[in-house]
Amino acid sequence: DYLAQGDGLVSLAVERGGEAPDMVLAATLDGGSFKRRDEEVSVIENLALELTARAQGVTIGEESTVTSIDLRIPSAQISDMSVYNGFFPEKLPLRLLSGQAQLSADIQLEPESAGGYVKLQTDGLQTLVDEQQLSGELTLSVNLNGGVPRKMEFDISGSTLRLDKVRVTGEHSSFDQADWAAGLELTEGLVVWKKPIELDLEADIAMHDTRPIVALLANQRGKHGWIEKMLTLKGVKGTAKLEASADKVLVPHAFAASDKIDVGAKGVVDAETREAVFYARFRKLHGILKVKDGERNFDIFDAAAKFQGYSPGETSLGMGRVDQGG
Repeated sequence: DYLAQGDGLVSLAVERGGEAPDMVLAATLDGGSFKRRDEEVSVIENLALELTARAQGVTIGEESTVTSIDLRIPSAQISDMSVYNGFFPEKLPLRLLSGQAQLSADIQLEPESAGGYVKLQTDGLQTLVDEQQLSGELTLSVNLNGGVPRKMEFDISGSTLRLDKVRVTGEHSSFDQADWAAGLELTEGLVVWKKPIELDLEADIAMHDTRPIVALLANQRGKHGWIEKMLTLKGVKGTAKLEASADKVLVPHAFAASDKIDVGAKGVVDAETREAVFYARFRKLHGILKVKDGERNFDIFDAAAKFQGYSPGETSLGMGRVDQGG
């Protein structure tokens, strides 16, 4: 699926002779480039690569069986993070606008197993989340714990993601504090690495405080109120579940809490609908923001029960009075 180009060395050795020998290919590249075959321009540059591949029954003119691939990328630079928008489901309200990243990897692949890691650190990342601009830095450490590489299916349980220096820019509220951070660790993670990507994830979440979430909620709601008092609450922890495929993105449950506040989200985006609920509690005050196909409704009556009773794609959202943003 991928093409690497550059200057380097290649060696080919016979491990077992005969009419259909077993062979090992070793290659190193320095200052090269790396891209998917369907991409016109390579955005992975300054690539250092070390590759060892073993094949059985090599016969000229016929496809041989690759038994293992060991791939090391000590260093590489991603010049434009927006290229990964092609992996996002079309309906996902998230787009990468710009940014660069440093990449490293050490991967061991066999037809029915996988191991190793991929690490990525961004620089100047800019994103658009449901028409709101966010910036920040992302540190991603992907653990490969198994999978079926010939199908590009991988178990990535135990992988971690950290967000730092997050800034929110919106019409009604903004957040710009360099000290904010949040972390996510996958308790379960399955990924099919193709365009678009398929995901089935469960994760533990910890964040410094709720300020960026409050800014996002305030911009969606279009007015200020008690919810802004959550700005200084710290030490928030929670869990989340996400499923994504080419035609559907589903968040069955995401919930985080501290001693004084709760925040939660559920939603589904597919070919027919785009809806979500966002729940917030500050001490004895509860509220729920419902979003459906561009319409919004903020409700304070039985908010907790309505959030718990909503199952994305299965139960009605019950918009009630619609708030167009005023």
